[in-house]
Amino acid sequence: MARDLFYHEIVEAIGKPGCPICNILEKEERNTLWDILYERVNDPGVRKKFRRSSGLCRRHAWRLYELSRRDPLIGEPGPAIIYRDVLETVVERGLWEKPIDGECFICERISESNEAFIEEFAGKAASTDLLEVYENNKSSILCRYHYSMILKKLARIDKKSADRLREIQGSKIKDLINALKNFIETYDYRSNRRPTSYESLSTFLAITYLKGSTVLDVINK
Repeated sequence: MARDLFYHEIVEAIGKPGCPICNILEKEERNTLWDILYERVNDPGVRKKFRRSSGLCRRHAWRLYELSRRDPLIGEPGPAIIYRDVLETVVERGLWEKPIDGECFICERISESNEAFIEEFAGKAASTDLLEVYENNKSSILCRYHYSMILKKLARIDKKSADRLREIQGSKIKDLINALKNFIETYDYRSNRRPTSYESLSTFLAITYLKGSTVLDVINK
């Protein structure tokens, strides 16, 4: 079985509730922003990228700021240093009256990773036990976007594996509908049963399946 770093990263993501590919992208987005604030604030190459996009896109500009305020290992001076440089650049280039930004390099990176992990998931699904791992982790469910992209690629590689993924996904959706029903029933005054951990996650998983993580805003904008 062709198990490599991609395989193990996908398996780790499957072990967490939600869409495994969305989970990977969320983790990479946070790690990238954290790495910038922790040790690359004064990196000339990073500064150049910030200038190009006038300080990242709206999503990543605010995430950077929020991360600096929440994490005591980073602190707040990092974004101040970065955005002073960006503001000075905007003024110097006469762009302060123009609402035009370049492409956010964090968005570019996340979009590239998205394509890579869709490709890798499909490849590993056809050549390893990945589908079995996915099936056995009840709280892992591919969002509709990633499911459709992976299924399309997998169908070109191995139709049997594509059919198996379709079967697993259908079963997960049926289980999820049933879990939502049971979760709602536990709030009936006649019920003396507490919801299971899976039932408690069911609303989160339903929204995840239907809409995916907010990280998809980066890819589908």
